[in-house]
Amino acid sequence: MAKSDSPESSVDKVDELIQQAEEAMVYYEDDGDWSRFDRLRMQLEDMPYTYVFVLAGPEADKERIKDLKVDLRSVKGNNYRQFHDYMRKHHGSVLKEREICAAACLLENVHQHVKKGIGLCVIKIALGKYKKITVSDNGEGFYNYKKQKRLAVKDAIKFGKAYGSRYKSLGQALATSFGLWADFATVETPNDTVIIVPEGILKKITRGLSRIIFALLIAIGADFAVALMKEEISVIDIFIIASVFGIVMQRDMIKSAFGIKSEKEYFPQVKFRAKNKQKFGSIVSVYFCSMSNMKKWRNEATERLKISLKERAKSLRG
Repeated sequence: MAKSDSPESSVDKVDELIQQAEEAMVYYEDDGDWSRFDRLRMQLEDMPYTYVFVLAGPEADKERIKDLKVDLRSVKGNNYRQFHDYMRKHHGSVLKEREICAAACLLENVHQHVKKGIGLCVIKIALGKYKKITVSDNGEGFYNYKKQKRLAVKDAIKFGKAYGSRYKSLGQALATSFGLWADFATVETPNDTVIIVPEGILKKITRGLSRIIFALLIAIGADFAVALMKEEISVIDIFIIASVFGIVMQRDMIKSAFGIKSEKEYFPQVKFRAKNKQKFGSIVSVYFCSMSNMKKWRNEATERLKISLKERAKSLRG
């Protein structure tokens, strides 16, 4: 393992092998040679503190990947649970729960959107510094199937939107992974290279205040018709306003009580964006700090990553 404090160090052999393996992946609709990819995968497996496995989508053509070593073929059903259980069983000794959850979300995303392709997952551990989990696939990248066009990362990570989905979905896997579990992340998909960080405290406060104001307006509006017919506000009016306000503010809890699926929302932010020449697939890396001053480490790491990501954007899968 190279002695470097920064993710994606230019002298880090693991990162070089990951990029070479990503370059060697064959587009899911092509009949290509996977021998170079397999050789690179074996080299990665021999690196210290590095763990590798390959996922095949439930509709992956067995003939096209017959020479590829596949560790997990995803199946239809409880998508997230199958990946969470796999990560816990095979890598639970080296990963914390939040790291397992983040990886499971990313693998679920591959399962949903790259059903005919494969995913490469690499876990890299820099002892006492950070962990990185990279999930690369050979699909179409982030895509809006309804509008038949590429989907920007900033739209793909919006909680509850699922702009690019072919299926009914809350669009929560990526947003949860980036907004809740990881300290920060990078995403490389056709035309779009970004760094993503969890929502900052000021934005959280602003969004919270906006929700309070919205709830108040709805509550006052609900009582407006009654209040117009009276010369003064009664105790009943105050009760109505307070009740409607509470209902709007606690709508997620109320939805759950009635058995309607409700999740806490996360709003990760795009910190950096650059255009790339990537033709297919998506490459997502989530980072987890092992040092005491996470914010300082994240700021320094993201600044260094901007340089390497700009350079990668010129050639990766171009």
